[in-house]
Amino acid sequence: MKNFYFLLLTFFLVAAVGLGSGCSSGGGDDDQAADDDAVDDDLADDDAADDDAADDDAADDDTVADDDTSPPGPLALSVMTYNVMFAFPKDGFDSWKIRGPHEGDIINYHHCDLNGFQEPLPWQVTDLHAYCPGYDDWHYWDTDATEFYLADRFDVLEQGSFWLSPTPGWISIGWGNGMPRLVAWTTLRDRESGREFFWADTHFDNTNPFQTNAAPFFLSEIQTLADGLPIVVTGDFNSRPETDAYHILTEGATPGGFKLDDSFELCGEQYDVRQAPGDDRPYDPTGRIDHIFTANGPWTCSYWVVDMTRYGDPLRDPSDHFAIAADIELAAD
Repeated sequence: MKNFYFLLLTFFLVAAVGLGSGCSSGGGDDDQAADDDAVDDDLADDDAADDDAADDDAADDDTVADDDTSPPGPLALSVMTYNVMFAFPKDGFDSWKIRGPHEGDIINYHHCDLNGFQEPLPWQVTDLHAYCPGYDDWHYWDTDATEFYLADRFDVLEQGSFWLSPTPGWISIGWGNGMPRLVAWTTLRDRESGREFFWADTHFDNTNPFQTNAAPFFLSEIQTLADGLPIVVTGDFNSRPETDAYHILTEGATPGGFKLDDSFELCGEQYDVRQAPGDDRPYDPTGRIDHIFTANGPWTCSYWVVDMTRYGDPLRDPSDHFAIAADIELAAD
């Protein structure tokens, strides 16, 4: 009996399939064949179009390949480092609301491609954008190290940050510093030359032995992150040229090791001083603690300037640091 029901069920299934096939044929076999031939013709046309597109793609690939083989041009950059001073009251200085626009005037006067700032608080970064349009920026939530770069000149390839401590992956101290210190870094592609380069901005603590401990670690980290790319460094290093930290940065942590070149030295120690009319304060470059460094060159420097511009009557400084700017260049490959 079970076999009978099984055979009966099979019969109905086969019949249903047969009826379904007959209904889908519509107007008959001839019409279906004509439709099939039309479809085949359309497919043939599509295949031909695809072949033409493939040829066009191959030609485009060849063009891109040819473009990619062209050597990159020289990389010429104007660079500033500027500790803008945090927006808390400090004796001898106006409030940020008063002095901030004057810092904006200094930044706009030089109109550098790259600006490495130290100490701005988040609302100061917002104000700097308002004073100095045309820049994009990168910083961690701690804006102590903030990078401004011309938005219409560079493509951002990668960005990151790390802390100057034995535990660089998270906010921390550990080398005698009273507050956490960090490095903000960016890898950029210059649209003018096609060159890619690595840029780091930082703010070393003003205590020792922090500077001496941070210097070799800083060198090691940026060398690894740059991975052979040309390097630009801006920062308030709180390290004069005679300090151990400065010697480590510019001579290497070990003999013959990775090191940075000071743009001031690359410029042959020739420099300019910008000041307000009637202001003739002397500048002593041996006391400089704000630096623009390079590595993985060879780089050259054609101009180095310290901006000591004051404002008001009596004259007042907008910050407790001077802005430093330099024109640097990496020759074409």
